[in-house]
Amino acid sequence: MKLKRQGVEYEIKSIDEQGYFSGYGNVKYVKDHANDITISGAFTRSMQQHKANGTMPMMFWNHDNQGLQIGQWLDMYEDEHGLVVEGQLFIDDIQLAKEVYFLMKKKLVKALSIGYFVLEQEYNHDVNANILIDVELVEVSPVNMPCNEASLIEVVKSKLTNNETPTERELEKALREIGLSRKQAREFVSTGYKSFTPLDINEQTSLDQQPEADFIEEQQATELAAKEEADLAALNKREEKQKGLNEVLALINKLK
Repeated sequence: MKLKRQGVEYEIKSIDEQGYFSGYGNVKYVKDHANDITISGAFTRSMQQHKANGTMPMMFWNHDNQGLQIGQWLDMYEDEHGLVVEGQLFIDDIQLAKEVYFLMKKKLVKALSIGYFVLEQEYNHDVNANILIDVELVEVSPVNMPCNEASLIEVVKSKLTNNETPTERELEKALREIGLSRKQAREFVSTGYKSFTPLDINEQTSLDQQPEADFIEEQQATELAAKEEADLAALNKREEKQKGLNEVLALINKLK
């Protein structure tokens, strides 16, 4: 059984000087890059089991389960939006926890990601997604950036398996994940295998600077996607409002 990861950007609801903080570990009814959607009740059995055993999911930094736990989760429950998590960082005893706390206070770290095993799921062809019905929640961790899946290669494989076409961006990132440079990946995606050229010395040296460029590009893409989603939500709200108004007017005309 494969340990999967799914992350979300979250707004820190509160964080105090003792390291207590809260946020969302998971958002329901959102399809991630691996085509997984968590529904209400997906965590219920797992949380009941933790409660019966007197345990809680673990808290690592960036899913590093070979390192120390940097804090503990005190409470978890579902609301209409998703999985609410409340915990405390061990800022008095663990240096890494103190560093993560500092970054969270500065809002430089503002993402949580869950690690889980899928126990029951159902593929829905209408939305082209795996509906997660029951998952075993293993850990919830603060992370630099939420990763819906540990590997973009898995995303591409998943789409091809479901007869879907990966986007150029997904394919490019998967190629870079196996070792190609940015230039090589883009050439491969745009013109195919014949465009592939070996790296020269200058390009090899520039690879050390790529993570920062990738981060900036990823941020820009995330901001653009968020803006598009907000615009779509606003449009849907206006349409719903107009629909309601039309229904009221129709009812008034009937009563005349």
